[in-house]
Amino acid sequence: MVREAVGRLGEAKGGAAVEIQSDLTIVFDQAEGAEAELVRDRLDMYNVGVTGVSAYYPVHFYVKSGRGETMGGLLGGIWEAGCISLTCGSTKPCAAGAGRPS
Repeated sequence: MVREAVGRLGEAKGGAAVEIQSDLTIVFDQAEGAEAELVRDRLDMYNVGVTGVSAYYPVHFYVKSGRGETMGGLLGGIWEAGCISLTCGSTKPCAAGAGRPS
C-alpha cells in the first residue's frame, strides 16, 4: 500500500473542496513552548470567530490556612461565552480530606 504524501480532496462545510493532509504524525512533547502557545492561540481565534465573544478572565482561587499559608488552589479562566476552564488544582497533603478539596 502506498501512502499519499500530498493529500486527498475532501468536502468542507458548504460543499467546497478542501485538501486533507494524509501524512500527519502525533508527537508527544512536554515542553511549554511556542508550539503549545500556537495551539492555544489557534483554538482561541477559532472560538472567538465562531462566537464573537473575546472576553476572557483568568481566575486564581487559593485555599489559605488561618496563618495565611497557601494550602492549595485552582487555576484557570472564565470565557464569557459560557466556559470555565480549570487548568491546575492542588492541595498540600495535610490539607487533603477532612471536608477540604483534594
